[in-house]
Amino acid sequence: MSDPILQASGVKKAYSTGGDAIIVLEDVNLTVERNEWVAILGSSGSGKTTLLNILGTLEKPDEGSVVFDGVAYDSMSERAKAGFRCCEIGFVFQAYHMFPELSVLENVRLPAMLNGERASEKKAEKLLDMVGLGHRTSHKPTELSGGEQQRGAIARALINSPSIILADEPTGNLDSGTGGQILDIFRDLHASELKTTIVMITHDMEVAKRADRKVVLKDGMI
Repeated sequence: MSDPILQASGVKKAYSTGGDAIIVLEDVNLTVERNEWVAILGSSGSGKTTLLNILGTLEKPDEGSVVFDGVAYDSMSERAKAGFRCCEIGFVFQAYHMFPELSVLENVRLPAMLNGERASEKKAEKLLDMVGLGHRTSHKPTELSGGEQQRGAIARALINSPSIILADEPTGNLDSGTGGQILDIFRDLHASELKTTIVMITHDMEVAKRADRKVVLKDGMI
């Protein structure tokens, strides 16, 4: 039985450069089922990141709608969207985005603290153990390898128990061996009792093969 958690319908997006409109997304329709792992494949410039940003409320479509668990994004205020992103979506970016002045543990705790949860230290420690970083909690990001920083970023994405993970080229800055380890973590999250729903964009078919379903985005269209 179909159980969609995320639905994009008729999504269009264009940017203006020098007076000319560049169409990035053209009538995109996408449904993600609850507990599904979807890989969105496409070359550079195909609109992958723009689509992910729209699915995560970081950008607005020019036309079309996105509905999350029955609630349309365009019915939310900007403040409501910010709270929604904090509670319901875990973001994993290619560039890690760890705060260099904070320890790994503090980086992981930060979204929970912003959400008003002060007693998040034990949960953060548990998540860091889960991603194999329990021995590095007091280290600063600059003291970690790229793969370790990405592990920390995944733990941070999970701290508020989100309904879905949106991952933008999560292995793009890593060598193949380390990237495989990161994908193993996604596999374990998806297969565990958490049954995490994952939408991951990539240009790499080998990475996309890990997902339940592959969606190809070309010239802004699926």
